[in-house]
Amino acid sequence: MKISLRLWGTRGWLSAPSLQTVEYGSHTTCLQILGEDVLVGVDAGTGLARWGELLAQQAAEVEIHLFLTRFHTDHLEGLPFFLPIYSSSTRLYLYAPYPKAYTQENIERVFTCADPTFAGLDSLPAHIEIVEMREDVQLGGIRIQVGARGSAPGVPYSFTALNRIVVASQGDQLVPFAAHADLLVLDAACTEAEKQAGYPGWDGGTYEQALVIAQACGAKELLCTHHGPYRTDKSLSRLEGVTCAKAFYCN
Repeated sequence: MKISLRLWGTRGWLSAPSLQTVEYGSHTTCLQILGEDVLVGVDAGTGLARWGELLAQQAAEVEIHLFLTRFHTDHLEGLPFFLPIYSSSTRLYLYAPYPKAYTQENIERVFTCADPTFAGLDSLPAHIEIVEMREDVQLGGIRIQVGARGSAPGVPYSFTALNRIVVASQGDQLVPFAAHADLLVLDAACTEAEKQAGYPGWDGGTYEQALVIAQACGAKELLCTHHGPYRTDKSLSRLEGVTCAKAFYCN
């Protein structure tokens, strides 16, 4: 069995709904790993809300496993609007390599921003379990590994079946962890020239850095995501030498 990706959210920092962001997407980061009956995703930006709409229409019972790379708002803000968590038939597992209390505190902070009266994850109808990921996880035919945090924010994850997908921001720790990945998904928000000119790249990294990392890892394919909210479809399609993630849409 080979696995592949579906991109529910491709933006970093801020969603960017516009007629100029239709092709590459406007929601903040959320990726789905395809290839098994089990539902597996990475991060919970506003793209998760879109995914949740589809799940609520398709299934009475939902079990989903989400792996969180970091606790920035754009990686969590879709959780309060993920419709399945308001059903007692849902089981949601949230993975991060940090103490459970720390993970829960960061997740509940996002809910409190949406609803100041929020009474905690335990008050939701769904069964929600936080998993402190310290070793490999096996979900069906997919083996998930977590890497060490390096110079970039967040942690990388590796998803392996007959092929291997690594999802990460950027950083010096990736070269051994992502070696020979079939697909390497990296955050990239601007070019080196734009960064030098003061483009607000924050933690997004540059396209040139992404290419260097992919080459050093020996990755077969590179996909850049976490697009800055200022990036239009036209500007992303004009980038040379890199492939940028396009959002998935469903009717």
